[in-house]
Amino acid sequence: ALVGALQDKDEDVRERAAEALGRQSTLPESAFQALIGVLQDKDEDVRRRAVEALGRQSTLPESALQALVGALQDMDEDVRKEAAEALGKQLSLPESALQALIGALQDKDWIVRNSAAYALKQSTLPESALQDFIGALQHENEDVRREATEVLRKQSTLPESALQALICALKDKDEVVRKSATEALGIQLKALIDVLKDKDWRVKELATEALGMQRILPESAHQDFIGALQHENEDVRSVAEALETQSTLSESALQAFIGALQDKDWRVRNLAAEALGKQLTLPKSTLHALIDALPNEHARYSAADILEKQSTLPESALQALIGTLQNKDRDLQRCVVRLLLRHVETTFMVIPSLSPSAIETLYRDFLIQYSSKYSASLWVQGHQVHFHTVQGPGKIDGLCVEDVTKVVQAFNQAQKRAILPLVEDCNQVLEEL
Repeated sequence: ALVGALQDKDEDVRERAAEALGRQSTLPESAFQALIGVLQDKDEDVRRRAVEALGRQSTLPESALQALVGALQDMDEDVRKEAAEALGKQLSLPESALQALIGALQDKDWIVRNSAAYALKQSTLPESALQDFIGALQHENEDVRREATEVLRKQSTLPESALQALICALKDKDEVVRKSATEALGIQLKALIDVLKDKDWRVKELATEALGMQRILPESAHQDFIGALQHENEDVRSVAEALETQSTLSESALQAFIGALQDKDWRVRNLAAEALGKQLTLPKSTLHALIDALPNEHARYSAADILEKQSTLPESALQALIGTLQNKDRDLQRCVVRLLLRHVETTFMVIPSLSPSAIETLYRDFLIQYSSKYSASLWVQGHQVHFHTVQGPGKIDGLCVEDVTKVVQAFNQAQKRAILPLVEDCNQVLEEL
């Protein structure tokens, strides 16, 4: 009855019949063919209802899809809009439908253009169709460029030509285009990282910049950059600078950057220092690795600068630093003294946990010089070690007899030897601070 009513002489009857068919969850082949025929109806409201009815079906036969493609050329803008929306609801579309939707992006009616763009965003586009959007990124009209970036942003995979076009779009004068291009590239991280292997240094530079604009990179991306850091080609290693912008790095990335502090290429060393220096906090393992890197003359100053930026250092890190004081390299000793001066109170607190030789070294190469500058004092009373720093008095409670004895004997031994090789160096550091 409803199919027959589509041929009624009264346009209101035909319109209601098409509307009623649109409410059916599934339609027989005869209903599809009847609705396709109605797309040629002289009344635009009837045609619109027929398009709506077809659009509500989850799967359409090829004949219905082609009829909707034809409806994109309808004289009435509402019919064209509904045709675009109906095509956008399909899980997959033939290339002819995709090309028709691309053509609809030039429709004189902005609502139709928006509907076509939305439909294309829902579809996986073949590379031939993507080329139209890649070219549209150069269009003089910012609305066209916006729609192009939006469509590309919705694609699960993109060819390298699209990635390069989006990278260039990061410099578009329109903020919306730039934002959408950044988001699109964020979805394509794996492919974007592959672009870093391009032979053209300009392409690599742009790709690095694009990755650097991503506020958060997944750990899988960190692994790719770690691979770049270990590459024999210094240009490939340097593109890992995209990780510099990350406020939080994975443990493996941190370790890779620590290794890069000792790279023969100064650019890579600087890159690693910048990346590590931007970390608000570093795990103990990273702090210890930085301390281990101090003896290396290539890594020393970068590692020391990173350690200086840490507001606090755990006792284990301070113990490791004090152990490094025993190295005979005077420049290394100055670096360690500078670091200990940043954490004087905590340094005093770790004294009982040190070995006798480490206590002697700390006393001789650091505590005496600090005392001479700030009139600091340290004494043992009962089971407590008392000290006074520029921050005020402090004490270490609850020490056992063995610890107290160890501290006293180590101090006595250091005083007997009375060898103070770093007085001038330490005073110079203190003056600089």
